[in-house]
Parts: sequence; structure tokens; C-alpha cells
Amino acid sequence: MKRDTRGSRESIDPLVHIVNLERGSRLPCIDESGEVLAGIHGREGVSGMLPDGTEVGIDSIEMEGGATFEPHVHDGAHILVVTAGAGELVVGGQRHVLLPGDSVFVPANLPHAMGALAVETVPLRFLAIGIPHKKVHAKDRMRRVGPSS
Repeated sequence: MKRDTRGSRESIDPLVHIVNLERGSRLPCIDESGEVLAGIHGREGVSGMLPDGTEVGIDSIEMEGGATFEPHVHDGAHILVVTAGAGELVVGGQRHVLLPGDSVFVPANLPHAMGALAVETVPLRFLAIGIPHKKVHAKDRMRRVGPSS
């Protein structure tokens, strides 16, 4: 059931506007063809509508060691905040190691790849804040593109 997350300027409905990212259902992440991305899961967080009708939301993503999001783009911008583990972001052939506490702004339609370091025993966990927001298991969350390395 889709919840009305438009909200009001006068109140917060805790049943709609407060979502615990640790207790949500663990869902597989998929690509645009519906293929499950091995070793990558997410939990849906809260989302809501901005005054202009754009949906903004946050999800928690977990990647097992060695799991990767191949080069892809998103229709909207997003911010990533690493909370555990270690990973690598690849943009324009440049590799950037990401550690807990690191935050990254990824503009809309910027080809990038991301992966959890294979040597890590702790899964890479990060928060993904998207504008516009797309659900963790939505086919239109991302589109694969050519090599980013």
C-alpha cells in the first residue's frame, strides 16, 4: 500500500513520516531489466513530496564484499553517506575509496560505478538520498551504461 507522504507544514504523522531503516524489509536491488544485482540489498526509508511535486527519499543500501553496481546513471541527483565497511566509487576513470563518514554528491546522469571492497569482511553500508526518489527495487532507479573505469 502506497502511503501519502505529502505531509503538512503544521504536523508530522509518525506512521507516515518516521521510518526505521534498520527494521524495514531487506529487498534485492535490481537493474532496469529486472535482473537481481548479486550481493546488493536495500531497505526503504522515508520519502515525501517537495512543494514542486518532486519526491525526495532515503534508503539504506548494503553490499557484500566484492559486490558491484556496474557503470550506471540515475535520472536524478543523489547523495551517498557511507555508514560501515569500505567501498570504491569510480567516475571518469578515477577511483575513490569511501570509508565510514564519507559523503558523496552524484549529479543526475553522471556515469559512475560503485563496489564494496572484496577484502572487507564488513559489508559496505550507505544511505542513499535521491531527488527524485526511486524505490530500492524499482526498475527505473538506474540505467546501466558503458565502462566507467
